[in-house]
Amino acid sequence: MRKEELESLVQSLMEAAKAHEVVDLSEKVATLIEDMTYRMLFGRNKDDRFDLKSIIHESLSLAGAFNLADYVPFFGAIDLQGLTHRFKATGKAVDKILEIIIKEHVQDANSGQQNHRHGMDFMDVMLSVMRKSPNTHDEQSYMIDRTNVKAVILDMIAGAIDTSATAIEWVLSELLRHP
Repeated sequence: MRKEELESLVQSLMEAAKAHEVVDLSEKVATLIEDMTYRMLFGRNKDDRFDLKSIIHESLSLAGAFNLADYVPFFGAIDLQGLTHRFKATGKAVDKILEIIIKEHVQDANSGQQNHRHGMDFMDVMLSVMRKSPNTHDEQSYMIDRTNVKAVILDMIAGAIDTSATAIEWVLSELLRHP
């Protein structure tokens, strides 16, 4: 899967080079990372119905935004800046998207369909762990529910999309500066 995505990137770069076009390498790398992440997690390419990347970027910018309530706790109840409202809206949007993806995976598993060319994806593995009944006699057994699955998937998407693309972009810029 990674090889296919990298081959696609190299092919598009070769075509751009032949046409003497300027390429935004940052965008290409970010798209590559996003596509690879979606394929590993969900077993398919990015879905045009959802724009998780922009929602995650919105959440990250809200998390880093200056908040008066951090310095004057009294303002927390008032939400003068509207940050709490925007956080809740992005949270609901992410929850709705992940719920749709989970339902589609559950339906595929229940119908016996295997839409994934490369076997089980990460979502399938998480859902299979969720469906297992916990061993009540084992102290180290744990129960995973839909909320846990969504949290893990969200963490993986946020970690992969933002930090990986930034790190690769930094490495490429350093290679250009010091060949």
